[in-house]
Amino acid sequence: MDILSTINSSDEDIFIILLSWMSFSAACLAHNYLKTRKERKPRRWWVRPIYQNRATQGDFHNLMQEIRLTDK
Repeated sequence: MDILSTINSSDEDIFIILLSWMSFSAACLAHNYLKTRKERKPRRWWVRPIYQNRATQGDFHNLMQEIRLTDK
């Protein structure tokens, strides 16, 4: 006796739904595993050199200094 011949159409639908759900679950698990496994790149600088002089050379500070000098 063949197993497939004993399965009716509603059982086939349930089987297909379960198989689809299991495939989707496996894909989600694999995606999460690969996403968390990826290592972070080591940082090159703690503070980028361009930002080290930001307080003295930034646009805001230059404009405010110019305003202060012209208002006197």
